[in-house]
Amino acid sequence: MAKIKSGAVWKLKIVRDDNAESPLDAEWYTFAGWHRHYKIGNTQPKRSPSAYMDDVRRTHLDDGLIELPVFMHDHGIRTYSCAQIADGWDSAQVGWIWTTQKRLLADYGQAFVQDTEKVEDALRGVVETFSAWANGDVWGFEATEYEVCPHCGESKVVNTDSCWGFIGSDEAAKANLKDHIHDAAQSLFEAAWEARS
Repeated sequence: MAKIKSGAVWKLKIVRDDNAESPLDAEWYTFAGWHRHYKIGNTQPKRSPSAYMDDVRRTHLDDGLIELPVFMHDHGIRTYSCAQIADGWDSAQVGWIWTTQKRLLADYGQAFVQDTEKVEDALRGVVETFSAWANGDVWGFEATEYEVCPHCGESKVVNTDSCWGFIGSDEAAKANLKDHIHDAAQSLFEAAWEARS
């Protein structure tokens, strides 16, 4: 706990969010996955991957299809990536993530749609976020303000705040979580981050 002002004390805890919903809710892409033990992606087609992608390619022939393979490395943790993982024993292709320029045009504009590299980077970002979520790299915080009686020293809760579902541990994810914490508890962030559980 840290004293912020006379009589007020804040406590901040950063805690793993074990109940986070899947981050795959956007409508601008399709992430199709196949695995007998894990639910991968936002759709799990009943057809084989090659038959599914043949249908996608045929259906979206004139729509500006952009597609990337999805690989998984499963060795204690499951890492998902659009880059092939150089481990023949514990890794394999498990899906495809795709979108079309036609699908993106209304929401993202012509400049973004025509920059295939940016679209592919955005698709890779979806897979990276899914990988962090699948491995429990999701956080929340609990910030509590106590008022301490100057006479007897007893404390009572006067304010609580919490927010959940922050995915990832990189600097951008950490900064996003910190931005949501009450100003009076900001000074406690670094210690709470290091002590997160």
